[in-house]
Amino acid sequence: MELARNYRRIAVEEAFLPPELAELYLRILGEGTIDDPGFRSLWGFYGGDTGARTTGVLGRIQDLDAQRIADMDATGIDLQILSLTCPGVQIFDASTACMLARSSNDLLAEAIRRHPTRFAGLAAIAPQDPAEAARELARGVQRLGLKGAIINSHTHDEYLDERRSWEIFEAAESLDVPIYLHPNTPSRRLIGPLLDAGLEGAIFGFGVETGLHLLRLITSGVFDRFPSLQIYDVDDMTPRFFSNNYGGLNVGSPKMMAQNCDVIITALPSAAALREVCFGWEGLATGFFSKGRCAMPASGATDVPFSFGAAFPT
Repeated sequence: MELARNYRRIAVEEAFLPPELAELYLRILGEGTIDDPGFRSLWGFYGGDTGARTTGVLGRIQDLDAQRIADMDATGIDLQILSLTCPGVQIFDASTACMLARSSNDLLAEAIRRHPTRFAGLAAIAPQDPAEAARELARGVQRLGLKGAIINSHTHDEYLDERRSWEIFEAAESLDVPIYLHPNTPSRRLIGPLLDAGLEGAIFGFGVETGLHLLRLITSGVFDRFPSLQIYDVDDMTPRFFSNNYGGLNVGSPKMMAQNCDVIITALPSAAALREVCFGWEGLATGFFSKGRCAMPASGATDVPFSFGAAFPT
């Protein structure tokens, strides 16, 4: 029996997949129409295997009602922040991706209205069309009540440090909402040796891909141009990088890491990586990691966010 606690557990990396998108994933895998080795590896496993583990994931990830809430109750989760699973809409052409982002956000908003005390959510957007992505983020926040955006790292091997994408950052800063830089399998330029060794997924490749993306944002001047922008990163590699004081970065990078980047720890990092790493979700949760107190409530904190990864075995 769980001991009484005076704080809420908020799981912030909780995936869902609309049935429409699940069908599309399985169809394009069968047709071989998407030339993305990371997508084929990830969803070839979950979509191509008929074992109990993978079929269980496909069932749970599409549920936004009784099964998900029962799982939350069984594991002591008070609130899930839901977001479209990796790679979301980012493997499609721009027009298809924009359409799917909009329909996914409408579906998510409906689920939140049905269960307002158990769910919150992040908007899916299509970086393939930065102007439309900015508009969809605004719609998601202002009309649907979503709390920010999720972007599953690279989009067709392109990263958000490219200037054409900065309209998305401008919108997020103006709306005062975070962008969740979620892991993805590495881009084609990066995945080769990881794929050869079976390391392209959550075991290692996710951290490599997402950590690289975040560092590119820092070194490209994104946070100089948008000083109030907040990026959430599920990655325990990047804070470890800064803790080792490697050279080659501009002198403001550690400060930017503290002011603009909130790192959600999903694995057990070193004590050095945990030290001074802070996180929070404005309007939902605040807290901190301190040495020896991983994922425990801060003094006076009533909400404790962490990554649980609903639907996927962890």
